[in-house]
Parts: sequence; structure tokens; C-alpha cells
Amino acid sequence: MLALALLLGSCPVAADENVAGRHRVSLGMTAWDAAEADSYTLLPGYTLALDSGLRLGLTTSLTYLEQNPDPALGIDSNDYNFGLGDSNITLQYDPSQKITASPWVPDTLGLVASVTAPTGDADKGLGRDIWAAALGGGWIYPLFGNLWLTPGAYYEWSFKEGRRATETEFGWVSTGILWISPGGFWIGYTPYFVRDLVDHEWSTDHALVIGKMWENRFGLSLDYGKVERIDDLARRDDWAAIFNFYYQFGPPP
Repeated sequence: MLALALLLGSCPVAADENVAGRHRVSLGMTAWDAAEADSYTLLPGYTLALDSGLRLGLTTSLTYLEQNPDPALGIDSNDYNFGLGDSNITLQYDPSQKITASPWVPDTLGLVASVTAPTGDADKGLGRDIWAAALGGGWIYPLFGNLWLTPGAYYEWSFKEGRRATETEFGWVSTGILWISPGGFWIGYTPYFVRDLVDHEWSTDHALVIGKMWENRFGLSLDYGKVERIDDLARRDDWAAIFNFYYQFGPPP
């Protein structure tokens, strides 16, 4: 999908210069509550600035899963599993947004292509047992003051399914509202409209994010909402929360 050019020149917390060789490490911690299971996941990630506006990222997952009793599946008591989950490689091109530790900047800004690999054990419920690819894009518009509009679009499909997987194909569009203070605090709300292209069904997601950045190198954020998809590594669930830690290092700005 195509994304419009970003309009970030006057953004109060994005004045950093993009330097090839700059690094960003992140650690996400998610928790979601679904009818069939409760799950807690660590999402360690790494992003490298390859050139002006071009970044390469890798995220994997470590998941603790508590599956609720389900007689239909032969599960008569709570079943616990822990281990490596699925992994994701992302290539992002955005000539306007620079690599920083700014968690408020969505990973979908600019043009994005990604591949999800089934590194998790699907027999234990730790992975989706599919190879999937995704294309997406997003942009950001200043409205007035410190308020911004963040529309985006995304499409994902599976191209190889294992024995424990089902075919996946869906797309979503969103239009978020984001308020950013000059001191690096932000709060935002985003509704998502999701179309399941396999079952031909519509659904809606809602997510709230709050966060704080310090000196453009270190940041924290918290997302909470009713979601169908948290990110490329998450599954369909009811309520979910994701906490993120970010740190940037490398050549100085």
C-alpha cells in the first residue's frame, strides 16, 4: 500500500537527524485476556538505520501461556507453556521520520514490508504455525497546536500454513488522534476497522496509548485496548495491554 509523504517538520520531539548505523533496542511486554487462554509475552526487538529513512528491524517473542480448560480439545485442567514464540523481520522506508527512541511514532509510518516466521511451537500454543507477509503504510498530519492525525492502512496474508494453522488474510484502516507535549509526553487513541478476507467479516479494534520520552534516547509507552491484532506477533484476543521500553544509541545526532 502507498503512504503519503510525512509532514513532521514542526513536530516538537522529532528534530533528530537520521544517521546510518544508529541503533534502537526495545523490549515490549504484552498481556492479553481471551476466553480460551491468558498469555504474557516479552517482545525483544532491534532496529538498525541502514540509510536515510531506511530501517531494518527484528522482533521475536517469549510467551507464557495459560490455557483454560476445554473439554472439546481434551483439556480438563489449566495447561501451562512457556517458550520462544514467532519472530518478525520488518523493512521500513520513511524519508521524513528519523530513527529515534520515540515510542509515539507508529512503526507503520512510511512504507512497511514485513515477514513473520513460525519460530514458536504451535503444538504448545506458542506460535501461529504460519509464514505470513505484510504490506502497509501510514502518515501523520498536524491538526492544530500539539494535536496530530495518524491515518494508516495495512494488509497481511499467510503464504505457507503448517498443520496447526489456518489461512490468514486481512486488512485494516485506522485514523488515530495523537497529542504530543513539548516535553515529550504523548497520549493517543486509535480505532481500527478490520476486514477478514477469509471469513468475509468486519470487526473494530480500539487502542489507547500513553508514553514519555527523555532526551530523544530513552522512552516508555503503554498501550491498552480492545483489539483483534496488537501487532504482527499477536493473535486475535479480547483485551490486551502492551508496555514498551526503547533506547537509542550509535552515532550522535
